[in-house]
Parts: sequence; C-alpha cells; structure tokens
Amino acid sequence: MYSELMADPNSAMNDTNLSKTDHGNNLTHIACVVPNGTPTQVAETMVCALIFLTSLIGNALVVSVVYRERRMRTSVNFLITNLAVSDFLSSMLVIPILFVEIFYYKDAWLIAGSLGAVSCKTVYFLLDVSVAVSLLSLLYIAIERYTAISTPLPADTTPRRRCKAMITSTWLIACVMYSTYFYTFNFFVKNGRPYCHQSWKPLVKNDFEALKMELTIRTTLLVFIPFVFIVTLYSSMLLRIRRTCVPCDASDSLGSIGQKRWQIRNRKVLRMMLTVLFAYGFCWFPCLIYIFVVVYAWSDKKLEPPCLLMIFGKYTFYLAFANPSINPIIYFMFSENYKNGLRKLIGQCLSPPSFYRLKISRTKHRPAEIKSTTLKRKKRHPVNLQHQDIELRVL
Repeated sequence: MYSELMADPNSAMNDTNLSKTDHGNNLTHIACVVPNGTPTQVAETMVCALIFLTSLIGNALVVSVVYRERRMRTSVNFLITNLAVSDFLSSMLVIPILFVEIFYYKDAWLIAGSLGAVSCKTVYFLLDVSVAVSLLSLLYIAIERYTAISTPLPADTTPRRRCKAMITSTWLIACVMYSTYFYTFNFFVKNGRPYCHQSWKPLVKNDFEALKMELTIRTTLLVFIPFVFIVTLYSSMLLRIRRTCVPCDASDSLGSIGQKRWQIRNRKVLRMMLTVLFAYGFCWFPCLIYIFVVVYAWSDKKLEPPCLLMIFGKYTFYLAFANPSINPIIYFMFSENYKNGLRKLIGQCLSPPSFYRLKISRTKHRPAEIKSTTLKRKKRHPVNLQHQDIELRVL
C-alpha cells in the first residue's frame, strides 16, 4: 500500500509510464500541495525523523521485552512481536524514500546500475509486504483471543508449531499478493535522472486500468475484509464478556475468583488490541479513501482533483507513515506486563555491569568474611591447634 501513497494518484495513474510523460506535470501537482522551499523541507524532514526514531526505538523495545521475559512468551505476544518486526521494517524502508523525494524529485532512485534495478523492485516489495503482515498479525491476534474467550483453557495452550505456522503464513500470504512488484516496478534513467516507477507496460496496453484493478483487489483482500472480520470478532468477544457475570454470593469460592481474574485479564487485552486496531484505521483509512476518491472520481475521468483535496491527501500520507510509531506507545500504556518489562530493561541498561557489581560486593564484605572464617576455624579446631603447639615445643 505504501507504493500507492508514494505515487501521485492523479498524474501517475493517468499515464504511469514516466519515460513517456513530462515530469513537469508532476511538479505542478507538488507545487499545488505544498510550496517548495527550505522551510517546507525542514518541517517534513523533522516529521520524518521523529517518525523514524520513535518507530525503530519503540518496536525494538517491544521485541526486547518479549524476548527477555519468559512469562510473556505466549502466542499473542509472539504475534505482537511479529507486528513490531513488520512495523520496524516498514519504517526503516519508507522514511529513507521520503527523504530522497523531499530533497530530490518524485520517484527518484539514487542507486544506479544493476543494483539499482534490483533494489527498486525489492525495497517496494518488502515495504508493502510489511504493511500487509501488520494487519494479518492483527487478524491472527483477534482469532487467538476469540478462541481463548469462547473456549477458556489454561494459559498458553497453543503449541509453538501453531504459532510459528501463523507467523510464517502472514509473510507468505503477503509475499504472494505482492509478487507482481518484481515485474511492475522498473528502474530507468531519463535526462540523466534515475527513476523507480510502477507500470504494467508493455504487458498491458491500458496501464491505468491495470493499476486501478490491482489497487482495488489488494486493498479489498488485505485491508477491508480483514478489518471487518477483526471488528466482528472483537464485537462478539465484548458481548460474551459482558454476558458472563460472576454471582455475588459465590465471591469466596476459588472458581469465582479465577473467573473474575479471567474477565479482568481479557478486558485489558481487548482494550489494548482494540486501541491498536483503532489506531490502524485512524492512520490508514483517510489516505486510502483519498486514493480511491481521486482514482475513481477524477483520474478515471481524466480530470485534475481540487487543490484542497491534494493538500488533504498530502498530510494523510504522513498520518499513515506514523502508524508504526504509535503501536509501541499503546503497548506500554495499556499493558502492565510490557510496562514492567520495560522498567526491568531500562534498569538493566542503566545499572553498572555485573562484573563491576560483583567486584564491589566482594571488596565491601571482604574484612567481615575473613574475620568470620578465622573465628569459625578457631572454634572448630581448638584441640588440634593445641596439639600442634605442644609438638613444636617438644621439638
């Protein structure tokens, strides 16, 4: 989906073969969105740098916390780790592309030669695959929570093989859905400028219709259908938890106490995952709606969209780019396990090394230990010491 955001939905979709179009038309659209100049570049660079740092640091902390805490190695937390890895990868790839376009030109690609051709296809492929993996991970988390609530079982009964299969399937499904990128993304040089651009030509004569169909199919299968399914699962889970009530007269029994704890734990997890889902929809749906409106209402009729709509679309893109940096904040705000794991991790990083602490403890308690050991020896072997003295005197 990032490839649709990086491209201009109006000019690029009408004639996507950039080698046969006038690049000045793209510059007119960009000038309509935001005036070119140093203040704009500085502002966009600061926003991108903030998104980049918060996403990389936050998602790396999520992975570290789950890796260090053994009791957090559950199926849901492993899927959250998979989500964090995909968010980490997407931020690491998309922000450098944004930096290049801010300081150079649209669809610029600074790597030349055969390496540029390979990297052009691979980077955009991994970029959109990571976005698809994020929503598929949220789908599997919803399925896991629905299974746990509908059939309550002891903690973490999901086998490791099943968890590995779910994580592997998220990447395989996304890779299959975006495998066409190895054909559609092409690297070429025009007027001494290297470009990386998406086009179905010469395989398809009507390039615009092919890209429009590709956008519609992928967004429907990988965004709209999973999102609706996730919302349906969480709605049924909330209804089930509300209908399950603990009798007041049985508050002292172990079963009722366990049931209360089960309800509290499930509500906390559902609250956190619903917030993650809301953040995903809040960040992604405005720009997706913008793309579909521009493609079907204006580009399909070969009309130029209004300038205000272009400005709106420009800043919804940055909202979508910010989604990977928001998820770690939600985890550490809503989950006590993640909070405690983060505190331990920070405490271990700020405390002195273990060998230094061991050395200090040994030097600190050394005199007392020596004194206690000598006293113990005198108490244990008074007779032996006297016999030794007598023998020495005799000699």
